[in-house]
Formats: sequence, C-alpha cells, structure tokens
Amino acid sequence: MLVRTKTKPQPSKCFQRRNVDSMWQGDTFQFRISGTGKMYVTGFTDDRSRYRIISKAYLSKSKKESINALYHALKKGRVPSQIYLDNGRQFTAKEFREEIAKNNIRLVYGRPYHPRGRGKIERYHSILWQELVSQVRFSSLSHFRAELRKFDRRYNHWSKNHTLGWKTPASIYNDRKYFNKKRQKILI
Repeated sequence: MLVRTKTKPQPSKCFQRRNVDSMWQGDTFQFRISGTGKMYVTGFTDDRSRYRIISKAYLSKSKKESINALYHALKKGRVPSQIYLDNGRQFTAKEFREEIAKNNIRLVYGRPYHPRGRGKIERYHSILWQELVSQVRFSSLSHFRAELRKFDRRYNHWSKNHTLGWKTPASIYNDRKYFNKKRQKILI
C-alpha cells in the first residue's frame, strides 16, 4: 500500500531590506466616511524601517492622486532605489510609470491577488483602521486629513515594533547605520 504524504510547509521568514530607502511599498486603502462617501489613502512605507513616508487622503483613486502622493513623498528629500506596488490602475498608468522613471526608481509590481508580499503596508492599513478610522467620526475630508497627520506622527515616532528590536520606525529610518553606503556619502 502506497501512502503519499505531503511535506509540511516551512514557516515563512519575514523579508526585510538591509538598508532604509532601498525599497518603499506603496498602496491605496479605501473606506467610507458617513456624510462624505468613499475615502482613499494613498501612501508609501519604507520596507526596512516600516516608516510611513507619506499618507495622502483623497476622494478618488486615480493616477493623478498617485502621482501627487509620490511627489509629496519625494519632496521630503529621500528617494528609494525601488518601489513595490500592487497592479492597481493608478499605479500601472503610463504617467505614473514615467514619473517613477524620471526619478530613477525601479518599479516592481507584486503578483495580482497576492497581498502577502506587501505585508508591511497591509499591516499599516490594519492599524490605521483599528486605531483611527473605526474609532473617530470624521466631519469632513479636512478633519480626516488632520487626524491622519497626527496618526502618522504617532505611528512613526511612538509605536515600537518587535521586528525592529522594539524601536520606533523613525529611529530606524533616521539612523545612519541603516543607510546604503553610497547613499550616505550623498546625504553628508
């Protein structure tokens, strides 16, 4: 009698880049606000530090909003080597890809319907929902934007993460020992 046994799947290791700004993850999160309608938060998170680079709230989800969020992220002065995104229309649009290319950033798309590769940004969205969106009744888009800025500040500077050795995302993101050596020469 032959019995076929499946090998037990090995637990997956959490992938993490060695240096900050070597890869950002980007995504758009959507939800509803009563009285305002659908809201979209487009933003970018650093893969190494989990630092939230930018969060921008919009009433629509298109290439225009994605380019605007990218512009504000890059305006902060740091440029990633790569950006990892899903295959949403706003990120696959020709104009968005051209904007990425202008800044000499390599664009990487994840497999469709496979959010596992974007776990860090999906976790951020989960925390955003649990700690802000589901807890506060927003009166307007501007009210939500103000609360989102406060939330990101708290997330980056006060929330400690066990995968970061119980440090905050900001402490890792701004620590020069996590900079790429070539990049460090440019920033000094």
